[in-house]
Amino acid sequence: MTTVFAPDKNSATVATKLFRLVMDYLVSQGINPDPLLAESGLSPELLSDSDARLSFSTYSAFCKRSRKVTGDPDFGLHVGTSVKPGYLGALGFALMSCQTVRQALERSRRYSGIILNACSNELELGPVECARFWRSRLANREPLGRLHDEMNLAVWITLARWISGRADLRPIRVAFRHCAPENTREYERVFACDLIFSAPETALFFPAQWLELKLPQGDRTVLRSMDQVCTRLLDRLAREQQPVWLSRVRQAIVDAFTNHGTPQLAQIAHELSITQEQLSMLLEQSGTSFRELVDQLRKNLATDYLSDLDLSLLEISFLLGFSEQSAFQRAFKRWTGKTPGEFRHGARAS
Repeated sequence: MTTVFAPDKNSATVATKLFRLVMDYLVSQGINPDPLLAESGLSPELLSDSDARLSFSTYSAFCKRSRKVTGDPDFGLHVGTSVKPGYLGALGFALMSCQTVRQALERSRRYSGIILNACSNELELGPVECARFWRSRLANREPLGRLHDEMNLAVWITLARWISGRADLRPIRVAFRHCAPENTREYERVFACDLIFSAPETALFFPAQWLELKLPQGDRTVLRSMDQVCTRLLDRLAREQQPVWLSRVRQAIVDAFTNHGTPQLAQIAHELSITQEQLSMLLEQSGTSFRELVDQLRKNLATDYLSDLDLSLLEISFLLGFSEQSAFQRAFKRWTGKTPGEFRHGARAS
């Protein structure tokens, strides 16, 4: 049942920044990328728009053509290790501004869809060993393939070493879904750890002590600003590419505010005829959670309602599913740093 909610190769999209990463690598190898772009139906002018997005299928075809031209069987690894934070735009700056690896992992998990929404990266944290999984978001969980798995893992370990200033960081092991290639020398060089092929999932395993590693460029003020930028970009992407299932979830939550009070995950999942686990997974893959989505919708509706001076704060509280006005006032102060009265007064003054 959940496959109807999953993006296919054409609805999954990629930021043009990833095309730039591949193009720059080709140039570094003495290869002109323009003919390859033309074969893919692309132009340098289109890719110069840093805010543009293209289909994952177009990106994947371009990468495969590029690998064929280079004749490099380890193309994905080599492109991945050429990455710098700037290729990830606001996400890259957010990662550099984090104070610990734990913060960087969380930002990467939360905002990765800004760059590529064909897969999700998910964390499993343990007391000794942690894991980061790359999981396809394509219909029927169709694997992204060897090239993209190699590139994703190489990008991550390269960025981890770059932002930590620790070129000696070595994972415990890395796992790939594809079969072992004839020559694994480049894998050994890039990851410097145990390698597992034909694994059930693509993942990178690392020591739990990495989580608290301090990052030398960490800056709380810059991180707060980058969080705001990334959140806006993710919100815009969600609006532009909102799938049908998410529209239904959002509408069901809004309806629940006035009919049932605070929406419950089980209630919304039942209305969509899916399980709670499936709904939680879909929201996670979209870079949010049920609680975050409820809060976001409440905040957006609250600012709209406050502009209507005919609505009292008590009426707004009930429209948003709060049992009492004081609960709404506390929540609004948490969302905006202002009380509803202060916000309404400021809006009238402007």
